[in-house]
Amino acid sequence: MMSKLRWGWEVEYHDGSVVKQYPDPNTEISFKEVEENKIRKFALISSEKKYEVNLKSGLFLVNGLDYIPKGITPNYGKFELIFFIRNLVAITTNGEERNHKRFYRFGYRHNGKVYLCILNPDTDEITLRLEGEK
Repeated sequence: MMSKLRWGWEVEYHDGSVVKQYPDPNTEISFKEVEENKIRKFALISSEKKYEVNLKSGLFLVNGLDYIPKGITPNYGKFELIFFIRNLVAITTNGEERNHKRFYRFGYRHNGKVYLCILNPDTDEITLRLEGEK
């Protein structure tokens, strides 16, 4: 059995088909294999929680609640997916890894602004914020 990350991604295409990072216990799909221009929804999923963004409407589903960021007109315009993981590694003076955290960030670019959810690895909670003009 392969080692899974605590959080995995899942995408739903416009045609309703779904691609999961871990479709079964022995398989991992690389995100580069995803057809990004066909994505309707993107989600981060753990064994207990699911955080989602809808790239058709601009809607975020955070902690079970729908949220539309201020300034967004639902279902209007293009929502370009942003997804990346920041790794923070603390290393001792002996070169040994002491602490490793993964900060998952996902959201979209819309009308020149970036709207991101940032997943805190310590609490599994999401912060949603406007990152500013990009």
